[in-house]
Amino acid sequence: MFGDIDHIGFVFRSVEEAVQKFKKIFGIEQVMRFDYGVVKGARFMIGKQSKLRIDLIEPQDKKSIFYEFLEEGKSGLHHIGFQVENVDERIKEWDSMGFKQVINSMIGTNKFVYYDTTEILGHMIEFGQFDYKKP
Repeated sequence: MFGDIDHIGFVFRSVEEAVQKFKKIFGIEQVMRFDYGVVKGARFMIGKQSKLRIDLIEPQDKKSIFYEFLEEGKSGLHHIGFQVENVDERIKEWDSMGFKQVINSMIGTNKFVYYDTTEILGHMIEFGQFDYKKP
């Protein structure tokens, strides 16, 4: 199975300005803040039936792919994140297809990998597994 869309990630120079714009456009009321050191941001859900998580990201590390995105003169849609049952299988599959990994990391028990699909899709793809246990 490919996996369900978990979130859509947007990158901006100022997460606070982005939050205000998204609140106005989507009528967002509840926003959760996060700070992972490399990035800080805001997270909220949109949609009535099928809730979709939106992450607004402001890079804090000049060596991150998020900062590079802004330095290339871009802002906005950066990646679509998919939650998968076995991230290691997805990595083997996408590596074998020749896609370039740009991040492969863990936060807590969440293992995730980003692939550069910008030439094909115009954005990156992220695969994540929340309950990752090393094989």
